[in-house]
Amino acid sequence: MKHVIALYLIILTCIASLHCQPVTYYNTISHIFSKNCVSCHNTNGTAPFALQDLDQIIAHKGIIRSVIERDIMPPWRPDPNYTHFLDERVLSLSDRQKITDWIQQGCQRGVPEISEISQNDEGKKNAPADLVLKLSYPIKIRASNTDTNIFIEMPYEIARDTVISSYEFVPGHNSGIHHVFISIQNAVDVMQSGIETTLDGMFWDGKDFHYRSFSSNYLAFEGGWISGQSPYIMPAGIGWRIPKKGILIYQLHYGPSPISFTSEFELKFTYAQNKIERMVSARKYGSQSGRGEPYPPLVIPPDSVMVFTLNSPLDTDYSILAVGPHMHLLGKSFKAWLLKPNGDTTRLISIKDWNFNQQGFYFTPKFLKANKGDLMQFEVLLDNTSENLNNPNKPPKFVLSGNETKDEMIQISILVVPYQVGDELLHSRSNN
Repeated sequence: MKHVIALYLIILTCIASLHCQPVTYYNTISHIFSKNCVSCHNTNGTAPFALQDLDQIIAHKGIIRSVIERDIMPPWRPDPNYTHFLDERVLSLSDRQKITDWIQQGCQRGVPEISEISQNDEGKKNAPADLVLKLSYPIKIRASNTDTNIFIEMPYEIARDTVISSYEFVPGHNSGIHHVFISIQNAVDVMQSGIETTLDGMFWDGKDFHYRSFSSNYLAFEGGWISGQSPYIMPAGIGWRIPKKGILIYQLHYGPSPISFTSEFELKFTYAQNKIERMVSARKYGSQSGRGEPYPPLVIPPDSVMVFTLNSPLDTDYSILAVGPHMHLLGKSFKAWLLKPNGDTTRLISIKDWNFNQQGFYFTPKFLKANKGDLMQFEVLLDNTSENLNNPNKPPKFVLSGNETKDEMIQISILVVPYQVGDELLHSRSNN
């Protein structure tokens, strides 16, 4: 019996010893940063400085602690307790505490693990592409204490209509880009239609910015990018059709910058190598989408906090690959789901603390089944009071539905393919 007790005490001592080990860079911190930070904070990344090794982290420990304590970084808005998405970067409360404790305790180095992978690489190398669309001039972003949102329209022509299996938005080094919405119109359809639904935007023409309109009809492709996201590679048999003559439209968001700078980027496509049986398309629900208007009508009186809902039936069976909620500056929260006839729900996305500067398309780990007759529903909170620090009007004014940032919009886009049996087992991003 004494031997058993002695062995038990030894085991307890070992466990206690393990739990009492100090947090070091090599046993804890490097793994947290590699998972959540390095995709943006690398030598060629979009972030303003790299966090790939111990010295770089120590050099920026003050700002790291500040943004972590204020829950500013990593810039990930969807609630992981509601749904999960690819490229998710979420620091748990435990991880946040470990980082702050490590900084307070002097940033101990620790001992490298045998299997420790060097963080001195420069992020993932860009894969070769079959088609690269790049502006012939850089974008000049002026110094500003506020965020800058711009549109860029880029006509292009390739040899023939083609089908792609993946796309990758590649920002230049220190490009300052937070998020991007990407659209491609079929130029022939636009020219022949004579009917346009226009959006007003601040366009860059290579020399200066100016306001004008562009059509939101005849979208052949729609996608997005947020900082740190990887290329989207579709499973076999699924792809996008890219028209021979197209108009590539970027809507880019840049953060505040005390200095002027130039920004470059490119869009890379990989042609499908196998037969494509199903094409990806986009469906929009909500204001100005043609698929159900929010209730009540999108009119927000000054000094009011309002809840808007949507109840719009799906027109056919889909498999959902990605979701992209969209609002402007009055937005506070956005929650969307599918309601089935039997009362079951399919969760889509929940963002409890909306941030206009951090929005994009989020790809689901696996396809989500959506049936004809399911109801697309959302619940959205808008705050048109002076308590909302993002309110563009001081004092608050009547805000109506519109396309400019000072207006308001409530939409959710879903990227879909026609449903096939077994889609629920497919991953949204292929491992090929």
